[in-house]
Amino acid sequence: MAKLKRFTEDEIDTIINMYPAHHNYEIAKVLNRNPKVIGDKIHRLGLKGRPPASTLRTLHMKQKIEKYYGVDIEWLLNTMHWILDIPIRNGIDKLLDISPSTVKEWMTERNIKTRNISQDNDRRYKYMSKKEKRNQVRAANKCIKHGEDSPNWKGGVKSWRGTRWDTIRKQIKERDNYTCQHCGVHENESKHTLHVHHKVLYRLSKNNEPDNLITLCNRCHTKADAINLKNYKYNKEMKIWKQNKLNQYV
Repeated sequence: MAKLKRFTEDEIDTIINMYPAHHNYEIAKVLNRNPKVIGDKIHRLGLKGRPPASTLRTLHMKQKIEKYYGVDIEWLLNTMHWILDIPIRNGIDKLLDISPSTVKEWMTERNIKTRNISQDNDRRYKYMSKKEKRNQVRAANKCIKHGEDSPNWKGGVKSWRGTRWDTIRKQIKERDNYTCQHCGVHENESKHTLHVHHKVLYRLSKNNEPDNLITLCNRCHTKADAINLKNYKYNKEMKIWKQNKLNQYV
C-alpha cells in the first residue's frame, strides 16, 4: 500500500485559510487531494467551525450539471438566460432541477446579470405547461375573497338613489345638453360617460328634484364630491362640538 503524501506548510496554510468558508471537497480540488484526507487533516489541526449545510449539496449539484452537459456552469447559465432567453423561475430551475434561489445565487457569484421580476415574469409563462397555468389560476382564485369574507363587504346593501333614478338621470343629461356644467366638455369628447351630481348630498337631502341635480364629467364630479364630503364632515364635527358646549352649561 502506497504511503500518503505529507502535507507541506503551504498546503496547511491553504487549509487554514479556506476552512470553514469552503467545504472539504473544494479544498481537495484546490490541493488535488482526497476529500477524506483533507477532513482528517482538519480534525488533527483542531480547526473549529463547519461550512454551511447547503455548500456540499450545491457543490454536488454543480458537479452533476457540469458532468451531464459537459460544459462550465457559468457558460451554461449565461447562455440559457441571455442567448436562449430562458427565465430563471419556471425555466432554468426546471431544466437544471434546482431551486430558483440557487440559480440566482450562482449567477450573482459569477457576476452574471439577471432580469428584474417584471421582465422575467413575461418570459416564464411560455415555459409553463397548460396544467401548470391552470393550477396557478385556480390558486389565485382561491385567494380572492367573496361576499362577507371580502374586506369591501358592506352588508349586501346596493347604492340607492330613489325611485325612477335612471329616468331622472337621463332627463337631467338631456336638460344640460349632455355637457359638463363646470368645464363644458361634451359626452362625445369625454373618455367616460357624464355623471349626474347631487348638489346637496343624497344621504342628507334624499332630494332628486331638478334644482338639486347637475351634469358633471368624471373629473369635476370627483372634485365636487370631495368638497361636499369635506363640508359634511366639518358640519358634523361642528354639530358635535356645539352639543358638547351646550352640555357643559346644562
